[in-house]
Formats: sequence, structure tokens, C-alpha cells
Amino acid sequence: MNRMQLGGGLVLAGLLCSVPLQADDLSQETARLCDRMKHCALSNIQDSGLPPEMQTMIRQQLDMACQGMEAKYGVMAQSHELYQPALACVKSLQSLSCAEMEEDNGDALTPACERYEALSEKY
Repeated sequence: MNRMQLGGGLVLAGLLCSVPLQADDLSQETARLCDRMKHCALSNIQDSGLPPEMQTMIRQQLDMACQGMEAKYGVMAQSHELYQPALACVKSLQSLSCAEMEEDNGDALTPACERYEALSEKY
């Protein structure tokens, strides 16, 4: 199976983990992004010829990764200065195709995520 890079999603997960949290649109958009990344990953493994046990393990890992993403940054205080840039980043990642999410070139960040990353370096 090709190693799937989850695009800027995992980068964003790491960037947001130190910010105060509260449920709102960011939580919903994060869940949508995670669903999209899972769809892309699962479409690759279904036809990969991997044994069913391995496919089950990968699905479980994807579920755990999504739970971790949602727990870490699915919510953020709307008044926080990183809220809007984070929301823009998550939405921009949703617009990527599966192929763009799978690229392993280290340049998977969208301009919105690059802006968010630069702003978050203060924290």
C-alpha cells in the first residue's frame, strides 16, 4: 500500500494542540476534513490486496487519528486570533483532491494553512 500523507491535516493537528477549546464551526469542519481524509485513505486500501485484518487495523488507526484531531483542535475559542485562520485552513484542506492529499512532497499546505502556520508560530 502507498504511504498516505494526510496532507496539511496532521500539520494542523500539531499546530492547534496548545490553543483553548470550545465547540463550534471549527469542530464541524474538522470532522468533515477527517471524513474526507478517511475516504481517500480507505479508497486506496480497498483495492490494495491487503489482508482483511490489515485493512481493519488501518481503519481503526484512521478512526483514532480522527478522534485525536477532533479532540485537539475540533474546537477553539471563536474570539482567539487563530480561530479564523484555522477555520480557513481546514476548509482549504477540504478542497484538496485525494491525489493532492496523498502527495508526499512536503508541500501539501494550502496558502490558507501556510498563513495559519506562520501566525501560530507565536504560540
